Amino acid sequence: MSYGFGRRFAGALFSVCLLAAPDAKAQGLVPAERFVISENTDLPGGDIASIFDTTLEACQRACASNSSCKAFTFNKRNGSCFPKGNPGAPAGFDNALSGFLLATDAQVVSSAATRREELGFLQDWEFGSITAQANEIGAARPVNGFAETELQAMAQQAEVQSDYRRAIANYGALVSLTDSAAAWQDYALVWARVAKLDKDNANSHFTQSLYASVNAYLRATAPAERHTILTTMAVALEGLGRGRDTVPALRLAQSLQKRDDTEKALDRVIGLYGFRVSDSEVQSDSPRPRICVNFSEPLAKS
Repeated sequence: MSYGFGRRFAGALFSVCLLAAPDAKAQGLVPAERFVISENTDLPGGDIASIFDTTLEACQRACASNSSCKAFTFNKRNGSCFPKGNPGAPAGFDNALSGFLLATDAQVVSSAATRREELGFLQDWEFGSITAQANEIGAARPVNGFAETELQAMAQQAEVQSDYRRAIANYGALVSLTDSAAAWQDYALVWARVAKLDKDNANSHFTQSLYASVNAYLRATAPAERHTILTTMAVALEGLGRGRDTVPALRLAQSLQKRDDTEKALDRVIGLYGFRVSDSEVQSDSPRPRICVNFSEPLAKS
């Protein structure tokens, strides 16, 4: 069956710009703060500064660097920024973006390094882009005043209707609002589903799924939840042609919680990508008969 996603959904619909990011060790695996943003929204009053001819990114940095700032309003029309201390209730205003600064759960921040150590099959350089995804999602996926239950319902409805553009937007907004492991996991899953349909852009979509699944794992605590996230991570890794990395991912999942379906998946990827005999040759005609065996990976030197 042909879905035609490469034609209908190419371009801006699912494109996500991955900007060069600082090293994750320098800025932390999980951002300590995040902005929850709404479009066409003003926060009247409470101004602590006025900044003109600037950008949204600079406006967010100005607020985050001021200990008195709890929110901001940015006017896209003229590039003006208003960091705020105690603003009034949100009000409609065309071309304005407003965001509230929220602190990340301290336990999540402190346990992220432990979670990262468990993901030894991932490279250090990957975490710059993974953290960048978390830093940028507030502006990329505005919440627009919806509550968590509303965003969840809208995202699920969009998936049922195969409206993946809306599903990604709503799951992303749910991530922006809650920053929970469960929301990041849902976001990773929808990107993986889109990747399987939109084969022309599968690599980009699986990359987003991988980054989201890692962000989910960094925030997860319960073994069962981490197991589920790792199975999604394995799908993204295999989709990116990193089949060998799926083996330790699924082994880690099984060490956290044994499941029959994951055991079958692990057996499959070990057969495809794990350490194995790739071929052999029996040399029986020589004075000293021998068997030559080739392995899929170099043997460890003793």
